[in-house]
Parts: sequence; structure tokens; C-alpha cells
Amino acid sequence: MAWIAVGMGTLAVGASMESNRAISKTANANANATAANLLQNTQVTQSQLQDKASQVNNQLGMELTNLVYQSLAAKGQTTAATAERNITGNTAMRTQESVAMKKALAEDTMIQATESKLLDVQNEMRNAKYSYESGMMSNTINFNNTMSQQTGTLGMISAGVSGAASGYSMGNTAGLYDN
Repeated sequence: MAWIAVGMGTLAVGASMESNRAISKTANANANATAANLLQNTQVTQSQLQDKASQVNNQLGMELTNLVYQSLAAKGQTTAATAERNITGNTAMRTQESVAMKKALAEDTMIQATESKLLDVQNEMRNAKYSYESGMMSNTINFNNTMSQQTGTLGMISAGVSGAASGYSMGNTAGLYDN
């Protein structure tokens, strides 16, 4: 009858070990899938933001090029007007410098607007990084919570002893009815 006790104890321990393997397999699969998804989302976001930054820089380049052409046109008009009116000396020089100053102010305004847009992109990239790190932390917590559902060694021993006791009891009970 002792074999019933040993068998029941072994079954209880085996069941606990199999349950632990299933929990571990599930926890690892979920954690890996979540980590892969978080990484993919972060990489897509960063790629989009890098494209956005590149577009902002390209737009600035086009605006500055257009400003150069507008400035040259204004300078040409100013030169023609100065020549038609026969303006010379300091007055002519101030008129030309006024065009150059307006160009410099417009250029500074464009550059500041672009820097502001690029700062926004940097902030979005930082937020994407923090979101990824937060997601990974949550993933780790979820993994640990799932793994904590496993039966520990003491629990397995307890289940084995309980199973053995049940088996022993069954074995003794079975002997009572044999008489």
C-alpha cells in the first residue's frame, strides 16, 4: 500500500512541475512578444520623427534659397531706383543696407522657427524613448507577476507530502475493506 502513497506524492510533485513549466513558457512568450512590439513601435516612431526633422531642414533650405532670390530682386530694384533718382553716397549705402538688414531679419526668423520645430521633434523623440522604457518596465513587472504564480519548492514538497498522505490513507482504507 506504500506504493499508492509514493505514487500520489510523485503525481502531485509532477503536476506542480508541469504547471511551473507552463507558467514559465507563457510568461516568456508574452514578455518576448511585448518587448518585440514595443521595440518595433519605438523604431517606427523614431524613423517617422527623423523623416520629419529632415523635412523641416529641407523646408528651411528652400525658404532660405527663396529668401536669397527675393533679396537679390529687392537689391536690384533698390539699385535701379537709386540710379534713376541719382542718389549717391551715404543715402545710397543706407538704402542697400536696409535691404540687407531685412534679409538678415527674415533669415533669423526662419532659422528660429525651424529650430523651434526641431526642438518639438526632439521632444517627441524623447517622449517615444520614455514611452518605450515605461512599456519595458511594465513588461518586466507583468513577467515577474506571472512567474510569481509558480509553485515554489516548499509548495511542491507540501503537495508531495499531501499526495503521499492521501495515498497512504487510501491504501489503509483499501486494506480495511479487504477483510
